Amino acid sequence: MPLYDYRCEQGCGEFRAFRPMAESSRPAPCPQCDRPAARTLAAPMLAGASPGWLGAPPA
Repeated sequence: MPLYDYRCEQGCGEFRAFRPMAESSRPAPCPQCDRPAARTLAAPMLAGASPGWLGAPPA
């Protein structure tokens, strides 16, 4: 399951949640206040990926 980033507008802040792709566009419940939180855009996390996978030339 993909990991998505969300922001609670009630002052709880940001959080991440694993959710099915079918639910990716729906708000997620905030883990602190349980109110719906909107998904935010984030850069993909590529840490730990091999240079070949990232398309980098061999060193």
